[in-house]
Amino acid sequence: MMQIKRYKNRKLYAAELSQYVTVDDIKQLVQSGHTVQVTDENGDDITAYTLVQVLGRMNVNAEQVRQLIIKLTSK
Repeated sequence: MMQIKRYKNRKLYAAELSQYVTVDDIKQLVQSGHTVQVTDENGDDITAYTLVQVLGRMNVNAEQVRQLIIKLTSK
């Protein structure tokens, strides 16, 4: 699992890569099969929030997002 830390200045740092990354970089990591965990400066897990940002940068429409929510919340 790749650990990414989000600093107060909103920069994202991937220690394993020893570099700052962007939301688009995280998108590419996930698409290539990596599992990521994003934490803020307090150590709180903000992975879901960050992945929602990734979704926002993808070419998905509102209906696709709605279907994803239904799929994720159905039992």
